[in-house]
Amino acid sequence: MSSPATPAITFSVVLLSVWACCSVAANLSVIVCMWKKSKKLKKPEARSTDILLAGLAVNDILLAGTVLPLMIYHLSHSGAYFERKYASITLTLLV
Repeated sequence: MSSPATPAITFSVVLLSVWACCSVAANLSVIVCMWKKSKKLKKPEARSTDILLAGLAVNDILLAGTVLPLMIYHLSHSGAYFERKYASITLTLLV
């Protein structure tokens, strides 16, 4: 049986949820902008930079779509030990 959620755990879950949603939305906008820009530019130098940025955005989307939801799940469904561990990780990421 898990312990009731403390205000710190609730804050961490809400913060991670907002962070994941904003990260996915921002990186999707980066990919769309790079795709529209690549149609206008025909220079190979510009395309290689855009491919690098789009690859980083895809990597960040995968991170926000897999790791952050797992952290949210562990924060909201685990015992006291794991809650303290992930709450400290979340607060460390903020600082």
